[in-house]
Amino acid sequence: MTYNLLVIDEQQSEIEQIENFFELADDFEIFGLIEVQNLDGLYDYIFEKKIDVVVFDYKLMEHNSNFQMNGDKYLKNLLEKYQNFPTIILTNKAADAKLHHIDPFKVIDKELVNVNPEIEEEKKSGLELIKNIRILIDNYRKEIADAKNELETLLEKADSSKTITALEEERIIELDSFLEKSFSKTNRIPNSLKTTHSLDVLSKLIEDTDELIRNLKENE
Repeated sequence: MTYNLLVIDEQQSEIEQIENFFELADDFEIFGLIEVQNLDGLYDYIFEKKIDVVVFDYKLMEHNSNFQMNGDKYLKNLLEKYQNFPTIILTNKAADAKLHHIDPFKVIDKELVNVNPEIEEEKKSGLELIKNIRILIDNYRKEIADAKNELETLLEKADSSKTITALEEERIIELDSFLEKSFSKTNRIPNSLKTTHSLDVLSKLIEDTDELIRNLKENE
């Protein structure tokens, strides 16, 4: 299993530092961007490159860069659109970053990636950080897989029994909304179905289950 990590930093040297750090592992491919034209372009890049985790430099607007926002703002925008996607803020001012209402578990001090592999303690701490990033990605992958499986199960029930409860309908819509806020690109329940409970909604949902189940399986 491999992991694709994207570094967004205004300095190429900082991206190269991350690349050097991940030489401690053999299961990460590193991508780098020193410029982001717009958010949609960033999201397209993440999807096309099958990025598993994005590392944002905290102070992207320093050093006469072309970035329009600092890393914390990019991170917040990404998470608003793609719920729970693995993200990290990299900074040499960790205390400042945490004050900006960033999840402290997402903030990594740059000193932790400036590792000398010849020093055993530094190498050990570096490998521990990489292990934690793997866990972050694996947990997200599992969350997506579990949501798809649960949605598929509920849709199959609706298709076979021709009836589902109001709570199950709510759960279908909840799961679909979560998948919609992911990079899974699963074909989702039409927005017309995301309404209050009614016989029409249930009827249309059952009619569409075969296609929805097929799309879920194709996007695994």
